[in-house]
Amino acid sequence: MRNYKTMIKANDKRLDPIAMSYLRFSDSQQGSGHSTTRQTDGADEWSEKKGIEIVKRMGDLGLSAWTGKHVKKGELGAFLEMCKTEDFQAICKVRDVYLIVECLDRLSRETIMTAVKQLSDIVHAGVIVVTLCDGQEFTPETLKNVGTLIMAVTVMARANEESERKSERLLKVYANKRQDAIEGKLFSRNIPAWLDLADPKAKSGDPAKFKQRPEVVRIVRRIFKDAASGKMPGRIAMELNKEGVPTMGKASENRRKETSGLWYPLTVKRLLEQPSIGGTLRFGTKWQSKIEVQDIENYFPRIIDEKLQARVFRILKAHGSNRGKASTAKWFLHLFRKMAFDWKTGEPIYICRWGHPKGNDFMPRWSYVPNGIRLGKRQGKRWGGRNFEAIFFITIRLALEVEGSTMRDEADLALAEVALEKIQKQINKFLNLFQTSEDDDLDLGIFKSKLLELQAEEKELLTQVQEAKMKIQAGVGKVMIDEDESDREKLHQVLLSNVERIDMDCEDRKFRVKLMNGIEYEVLVDEDRGEIDVHSDDFQVDDRMRKMKV
Repeated sequence: MRNYKTMIKANDKRLDPIAMSYLRFSDSQQGSGHSTTRQTDGADEWSEKKGIEIVKRMGDLGLSAWTGKHVKKGELGAFLEMCKTEDFQAICKVRDVYLIVECLDRLSRETIMTAVKQLSDIVHAGVIVVTLCDGQEFTPETLKNVGTLIMAVTVMARANEESERKSERLLKVYANKRQDAIEGKLFSRNIPAWLDLADPKAKSGDPAKFKQRPEVVRIVRRIFKDAASGKMPGRIAMELNKEGVPTMGKASENRRKETSGLWYPLTVKRLLEQPSIGGTLRFGTKWQSKIEVQDIENYFPRIIDEKLQARVFRILKAHGSNRGKASTAKWFLHLFRKMAFDWKTGEPIYICRWGHPKGNDFMPRWSYVPNGIRLGKRQGKRWGGRNFEAIFFITIRLALEVEGSTMRDEADLALAEVALEKIQKQINKFLNLFQTSEDDDLDLGIFKSKLLELQAEEKELLTQVQEAKMKIQAGVGKVMIDEDESDREKLHQVLLSNVERIDMDCEDRKFRVKLMNGIEYEVLVDEDRGEIDVHSDDFQVDDRMRKMKV
């Protein structure tokens, strides 16, 4: 057994020494093995033999030291920040502070310069780093020793090289499996919960054949219909739990994993955003730094209509932060929550309410007001609730009746596709130049910079094409919005599914509306004359909308 007593020498510091331990592993699955026990028991053994109390135990479980996630998101990052503070450095001057780790590769597997700087920052703050694997101490004095420094550098360099080699091997395996998927072979046995393998014994590399699980597909389709009607993930999850609808893991008894049996807003949101719902297998999200995202369409059976999926995507994008909790108020007043914003400042629009003269049993009065005015940060006008809603519903009902409402988006799509085709032809010319050029004197650096510019333009155009397609697929068409609906919360959900944004100017009495199908129009209210003036570039404003009386 190693003799630890020689590790700490007597000194003239006034206070007793203390220790902190740090354990880490990269894969969360290692937590079920011996890694945690081995690192924890080693630190406890050191503490007992030295008679030094471990006052703080730090751990970054499942965070990689090669990518630096343990520093960016974990406890080691917080410890490094603490080492920079004058208060902590003052503590290290009056007492010995030890950091116990199994090995230096627990602290870092990043590049050698990064790892050495990190170790240097810790020890120069006054912390004594102890490695249990070899019983070494690292302090400013010991690091002055060339042998100790070389040993530390060697350990950290070897750790980085091992991680690099492991990453390269995994990426090669992943690339081969991805190519198999492109050829119609099974990428993994880990498939979406609403599907089963047609052959239960199939393994990676076999033909990719799936069958739907009807009991789960029904639940997924119900969730998408609810989302398309304007219900947000929080409300959908609440209703599913209230009705006792089983989660996708509970819907069939032969699933691999035990679940809590409850629906959560985040679970619903992730389900609605899953590309596999539409039959697409997506690559690259796990290794974004090495492999670009690549979609394989029609890999899985599509279980949701394309237009319905596009419509839900648009709603989530427009009102994504709204978790959709049910209102506990007696009266649901704010119909435009998460939709309405101040025209000039972009602040969200809130409501101010006051009681009804006849008592609490009657619907209170309210007005719409920008948040800055509501909080008293600035002066400004409000807009009476009933007055604004009456004008809004008159205009939106007519706007939703407009035929050919996707014509503008179809034109945008055509223009973007033409521009995209030109860019891609130029990119192909440059790529051919790089592959076929035999002129050693030709400076390809100039062409590479131009290629990067073209690829950036291509990426932007691809985004424009995708957004235009989404708008067309999510076209509202003719939608009946009944402002006399007694259930105002239900009316709010209908608006969420049809309205992307409302910009209100309470001062000048005007507002601008953008619908989910891309239609935009502006309304100017002349309260003195009692008239409404409507303008739009997306449809012809007829006599009904040009000068309407309020």
